[in-house]
Amino acid sequence: MKYFIILLLFVCCIPDTFCQRTECNVNVYTGFFYYRGNGATSNSVINYGIFYAPAGTSNVYGTRPGFSFSAEGQATRITAANWLYGAGLSYDQLESKVNIYKVQNNPELVIIGQTYLYDAEGNTGLKNRYITIHPFAGKRFITGHFKLDVYGGIDVALCLSSMEQGSASITGSNDMIKVHNSYNHPNIDVRPAIQLRAGYKRAGILIGYLYGVTNYSDASKVYSNFLRIGVGYTLR
Repeated sequence: MKYFIILLLFVCCIPDTFCQRTECNVNVYTGFFYYRGNGATSNSVINYGIFYAPAGTSNVYGTRPGFSFSAEGQATRITAANWLYGAGLSYDQLESKVNIYKVQNNPELVIIGQTYLYDAEGNTGLKNRYITIHPFAGKRFITGHFKLDVYGGIDVALCLSSMEQGSASITGSNDMIKVHNSYNHPNIDVRPAIQLRAGYKRAGILIGYLYGVTNYSDASKVYSNFLRIGVGYTLR
């Protein structure tokens, strides 16, 4: 990773030539991160009690987006024919959510005829932190001071941590069940990506779609999706 950072800084420092020039950008994003596949869900159950200590969500891979943000440094080389290529390095905190509609109590002593599954309202978020490398290539279109960059690439995201956090209140009572646990995650999430950047002078608006191909689950199919929207500024 440190060698990639050094390379990114080196590219930013390469002087412009007759045929090529270098741009260095900073971008910040938010957007809609969620999971797809037969193992992803919009609704789930919180389990708690003697056999579930601490409490946990039965399926935390949500098809609903939570709050996500990303900050990126990007180096781009532009040719005389306005072809472009480069790479970005970002820190990402991406969250999906599931709706909690039931909580399941698992007591040490089970009484026949007693109900242990209760209606509830709440949600659980699965928050992942990544360091991501994003090589890309594409084409620039220019009209006056306006620029449109269209490029594709691949995100290679090193997952630093994954945390489930949420709560649900049991209907008809004051009981609140909370979850806060570390969660298993793949070491790397690979996401092919396509992105547009519409710019005026140094400022730009970005929109991109990332389609994850790494399975997050051993028992089913669960893949990440990220529709990101952001703003950028060209430093040089």
